Amino acid sequence: MAAPYPSRRDLAQIKTFALDPDYACPEPILIVIGGDPMSRWDMWAGVVMGGGIRRLRPWIPNAQ
Repeated sequence: MAAPYPSRRDLAQIKTFALDPDYACPEPILIVIGGDPMSRWDMWAGVVMGGGIRRLRPWIPNAQ
């Protein structure tokens, strides 16, 4: 089972992408999938903003 969290290398690389003018993508999104393939998958997602990584949370609409 692998935890769905980015490694230091993942975080450093996504920040490098954000700063590279050749990519023209200042706010890239990083998605990491992990878990147990026999029972349950899990996901971590984040976006580069202002030089840091902000984790994205699930959106749950109001039930009305």
